[in-house]
Order: sequence, then C-alpha cells, then structure tokens
Amino acid sequence: MRIYRTLPTLIVFLIGLFAVPSVFSSNIGRNVYGILSETYNGTKYGMPATDADAVSMDVWNGFAVTERTDSPFPEGSKYNRFTINNTSWAGSGFACTNTAGYKDMSSYYDGYLKFYARSSNSAVASYQFGIKIGAGTEVWLNLSSYGFSANGSWHEITVPLNTTTNANLTSVNLANITQLFMLRNNTAPLTLGDSIDIDNIVWVKSTAGTFAAGLKKISNDVSVTTITWNNGSNVSTNAGWVASDQYIELDLDMYVTNTVWNVRIYTENGAINRNGLMSPSLNHKIPLCWRASDFKLPYSNGSDVRTLTIGEIAVSSVTAKLYDAGAVPNPNDADYWCWFWMIDKTENHTEDYNIVWDNRGFQGAENTGSFYGLNQTLGIYPRIYIGAKFLNVVGGQTYSATITAEFAYE
Repeated sequence: MRIYRTLPTLIVFLIGLFAVPSVFSSNIGRNVYGILSETYNGTKYGMPATDADAVSMDVWNGFAVTERTDSPFPEGSKYNRFTINNTSWAGSGFACTNTAGYKDMSSYYDGYLKFYARSSNSAVASYQFGIKIGAGTEVWLNLSSYGFSANGSWHEITVPLNTTTNANLTSVNLANITQLFMLRNNTAPLTLGDSIDIDNIVWVKSTAGTFAAGLKKISNDVSVTTITWNNGSNVSTNAGWVASDQYIELDLDMYVTNTVWNVRIYTENGAINRNGLMSPSLNHKIPLCWRASDFKLPYSNGSDVRTLTIGEIAVSSVTAKLYDAGAVPNPNDADYWCWFWMIDKTENHTEDYNIVWDNRGFQGAENTGSFYGLNQTLGIYPRIYIGAKFLNVVGGQTYSATITAEFAYE
C-alpha cells in the first residue's frame, strides 16, 4: 500500500510557489499518541505543567532504567531497559504532569494500547503492565496474556481499550488517565540484573491515519504557502548554493505495523539529469538539494553547530558532495555530507539517497548508517530544508519542477 503526498513547486524569476496542507497543531486526540516513541507525536518529557502533553517517567522502586541504542530495535534507534536493582519489588510509570494532572484519553476507547517488549529472563513472563485511572484505580494486565514470551525476541503487545474483560476500561474512566503506562513485577521473584526492554508505547485509535507535510518560514515558524529564496527577491546568478527561506515539516499519524516504511523526496521531471528546477525552453537546470533535521536550523548548542550554508566539494573525478559549510568553513575538513543532491524519479541508485525518514529515524548524512532517532521532548516533526544552486542562471526564464514527498510501506 502506498500513500502519496505530492508537493509541487514552481519557480518564476527565482520566486516559488509551494502549496501544502498544514500539519497537526496538537497531540491529544491524534490517531496515534506516542508515550515512548521516536515516530509518533504525543507526550513530551520534562515540559512545564502548562503543556497539555507534559509527562514524567517515574521509577517507584526496584528498577534501574537505561536508554539503550544497541540493535535490533523495533522502532527508532533506541529503547528503554528496565533492570532489577533490588529484591523487594519493582515498578515504574509514565505520569501525567500537565496542570490538570490527568489526560482525557476517552477518544481512544475503541482503539488500542500498543508497545513492544523483550526479555530472556523467564521470571519476566509474569510481569504486569497497566494504566492508572484517577487517584487510585489501577488496571493491571499480564504480559503473558497478550502474546509475550521471554525468548529474547521483541513481541508486539496489543490491548483493546474497549475490552469487556475489565470493567474499569470504560470511556468515562479513560477520560481521567493519570498514568499512561505502568510496569511492575507483580508476584515474579526478583533477581538482580534481570531486565525487560520496552519500546514504542503508543495509544492508537485505528489502523487508518494520515501523512501530512506543512511549509513554515525558518525565521518565525509561521505556516506559509510559498517557497522563496532571499525572501522573494532576485538571487545573484553567482550566488552558488542558497537554502530556501522555508522548511517542510513532516508528520506521520498512522500506526505502521510493518517496520518496512519510509518517506522519500525526489523530483518528477520525467528524465535522467533533470533533478532540479528546469527551464524547458533551454533545457537548463538549477540543481536542487535537501537536508533533514530534527531541529529547526540554524541551530547552535555548544560545539553542536548546524547551519544552512551549503558547501560543495569534489571527492572524486565524477562525484561532488555537499556539506555544512557554516559548521566546517574549510572544505578540506569536510567529511559529513549532510546535504543530499535531489534525485529524480527516473534515476536508479544503489543507495537510499532520497530517504528522509524511516523506522530508524531521519537520515542526517550520506555517511553509512547515519540515521538518527527523533527527540520526543519538543515533538517529532522531521524537517526538510531545500537548497538550489544559483549559478549561471539564465535571466527571464521560468524554472519549474515537481517535488514529491512520498510515504510508503509494504
């Protein structure tokens, strides 16, 4: 099954039109509400209580919680490991810390609570998970009753939220959730070092959903319908590579049960070597490039500097690569190719140079394996920045292209 979102762009005298829909503005009530996820928006960790999505991860007793990045993982590039560090009892939960102290999850009543769990310790099969309603009602369910086996493999756990097996799971009660997910050892004996891995905790309404792309100005994050360079003014024909004034913001709100999915970006100009803005009358191309990020650029935090200045350097007699010239002023020092040449749909490549985002996270560079998990604190919206090489532009010409951002899964 494939879902397409086509983003057409038209450049006229170096001023572009880029019409796209807006992305979601809130998280409560989304089709997929992420609790511990690098793919789906939902809760936000460590945010002020005035944020309706604010939560904290609490460890009540017995668990040492660590963030792990060793593969394999079912989603993103990290997961949480809960390890026994004493032998009395063990419990942990994701608490609602917004001003009200609870979240209204009643819109998920006909949906599911889903997550992945893994362990090779036989005692863990007796662990329980659950949610908390109000100040004192706790709903606990057995891992082993929902397909979990302590065989060292990841298992997807799915719990219907309108189940008749537990009278506490009602639409009314789901309107007053104070713990979005809990984990405890129940009656399982505790052995120091025993552990269970948890990943991709989500509340899901249905298997349907959406993939959206919105366009925002870099300067103020305001949604717009036009993509421009130099704020719509003419760009010098000798300007070289210039980033556009806007970025594309992606939002996936469909639960994908198969981890083979991705978002790609490419031009659809109908021929090889037309991977840019084209002047049909002259068959002249303005090359395009793109960069993905989990931050709004430019970004600087200590030694972590990311700019929108694009540098080009030849790495062989036939290959030129693009780097962040603002972070690496000397081209001889460039070794991190975070800007990608735009690819046309007609071109065949052995590498996935047009993948922006997949189950591993966003693609940060052409370097092998440079996929990075997304930051749930500020919201999971991968951003795509567009650059164009304004060199030897022919004045008075109309340059145009069709750019497609495609979400697809199998």
